[in-house]
Amino acid sequence: MSDLEPHYTVMDRSLAGDGSLTNGVLDGPCGELNMLAVSNPCIIDKTLAPEGYIVVHAYRAGNEPFGVWEGLDRRSNEYKLLKEERANALWQAVESIIPYVWDQVVLEMIGSPITHERFLQRPSGTYGSATEDYLKDGSTPFATFVLWYAVAISGASAANALFGVLQQWRCLDKIERSAKLSRNQR
Repeated sequence: MSDLEPHYTVMDRSLAGDGSLTNGVLDGPCGELNMLAVSNPCIIDKTLAPEGYIVVHAYRAGNEPFGVWEGLDRRSNEYKLLKEERANALWQAVESIIPYVWDQVVLEMIGSPITHERFLQRPSGTYGSATEDYLKDGSTPFATFVLWYAVAISGASAANALFGVLQQWRCLDKIERSAKLSRNQR
């Protein structure tokens, strides 16, 4: 497992999709259930799992329609079956990175948009950054630094293109230490 990367993007039907048209929208990278993200945070922080184990987090990158879940009772058999069915694509994505993953699974926890709605308090089970929760006006702890979401995403993309994840973490640690020093000197 030491040759794994911290994050992968898997296209179930390729980057172009399968050429189908659904509700007037051509399938593509963000087509329904096409783009899947697979993360292994233990590459960055080995303390997240016991020695010899990893944590794998797989999810659909914003292309899981809430409509198929809407109105389902999370305790019903219909919900449980749908959750297992929709998880198949996730497991295929994981298996494309970690062959024979099923032989190694110790604990499986499957969530759904209903799970996200309930535990993350996300409307319609949306998943991802909730910048409106913590960056309402773009302010940060630094008086002269304002953060705008689109700019932050562009910056993160540029950082990912130029530097490895561990280098980025070291830079963030350095920024955090500088911020603490700055606060202590006030």
